[in-house]
Amino acid sequence: MDNVFFTAVDMTTMALYHGEAYVEQHDDGKVMYAIPEFCMNSFTVDKLELDKPLHAGDFVYTLSRSVATAATVLQRELVNTRDHSADLQRLLTVDLPRLTARKLGTFTDTTLATDLAALDLSALATGVITRQAITEAEHALADFVNTDNPGKPVQAVLVKSGTQALELALRAIGVRPGDRVATSPWTFIATCSSITAVGGEPVFADVDPQRWTMDPKRLQRLLVNEYGNTVKAIVPVDLFGVPADLAAIAEVSDCTPVVVDACQSLGAAVRGVRVGALAGATATAVSLYPTKPVGSHGEGGAVLTADPALAARIRQLADHGAPVDVDPKQCTTPGVNGRPDAMQAALFTARLPRAEADLTARRQLLQVYVDELKDKVVFQQVPADVYPAVHMVQVVSRNAKLTQALRKRIAVNDLYTRTASANPLYAKCKCTVADALARLTIGLPAFPNMNADELRMALREAVSESEQG
Repeated sequence: MDNVFFTAVDMTTMALYHGEAYVEQHDDGKVMYAIPEFCMNSFTVDKLELDKPLHAGDFVYTLSRSVATAATVLQRELVNTRDHSADLQRLLTVDLPRLTARKLGTFTDTTLATDLAALDLSALATGVITRQAITEAEHALADFVNTDNPGKPVQAVLVKSGTQALELALRAIGVRPGDRVATSPWTFIATCSSITAVGGEPVFADVDPQRWTMDPKRLQRLLVNEYGNTVKAIVPVDLFGVPADLAAIAEVSDCTPVVVDACQSLGAAVRGVRVGALAGATATAVSLYPTKPVGSHGEGGAVLTADPALAARIRQLADHGAPVDVDPKQCTTPGVNGRPDAMQAALFTARLPRAEADLTARRQLLQVYVDELKDKVVFQQVPADVYPAVHMVQVVSRNAKLTQALRKRIAVNDLYTRTASANPLYAKCKCTVADALARLTIGLPAFPNMNADELRMALREAVSESEQG
């Protein structure tokens, strides 16, 4: 059989790839398609077995092996196409299927078609660099963060990712090669990558054994007894949607700039004030990745700050060093291409009105976990004045049978079972509390489209199975 040309649309990143699927005809009449898959900036190959051949214009759905890329829609065509707008328009009619054999809590982006339908695609016809959509998204995000903010209003600067947001914020406050930056050991490696990207050296203050975020007392010892004034910035990490104790950290910082890694906590609040507007933060980096508590449908991030001069500096760095509202050829400092994609910005603006409902759904799922597992596992402790965003529900599980039973039913995330300080790049820094906790934890999903009753049933089944024999 002839191979089939197709257009693949990555439903998480909205990246398009035009290529060829290799076809095998089996004796039983089934057709096997070997599909190059475009996701996470790399190519993999999935094999899809169908009862009959595909024809021009057909759609077929498959689920990526990567949780980050929830679903891929492949448009099979006998000729290659470069008409991106037509591909996007076809997606408006797609009803993403719930594929069989998926564990509860596997991420699926179920609202993409709705948000695409809400867009005025003609407004984006001038290309992905349309500034209007980006400005609207920045204003919408700032309004969201400034809700009940008693202090100076926060500005939002959209960039390509949360990782880049943190890197640009560190560069903008003046971190230079050789400077030490204090951060939490229990975090995704991107926190450290952002520090090293500007030439800094991550040094770690261990975590509080109950809250699991940076321990202010350990930070104080690190600043006073170990590194002194060689620490040029502090990067607390809001872990699993729970904000770090920013007030206590700012108190011991001795005027050292504090850039919060809030890539998991947008939507959380402390005493009614939202992350991004909390006192004590010089700047806050957030991620708009689809799996985050308040996200978009692809890559995206932002820096939040109440300092207009710092916001302008970050905009300049994110636009190749060109000063804002000045001839772009008059670059006065080295910068990068941090301009976000206008399509992703528009999709974020379309999705943001559902943020409150999504955050509520995540907290309700957390309560289901607490109700069913409170005597079986150890939960992260959330102070009474903190309203968490619930990125995921990380628990310490010392019961191997229960852990195994949960894995059979639920899409467990093991990304945080090792600390950044245990990575070979940073192994000289030992953080005994974080390392001990991470080794015993599993990550349980809390996506807002999960059914609470289904989750409750799955948890009860897992507990029952673990108690047999």
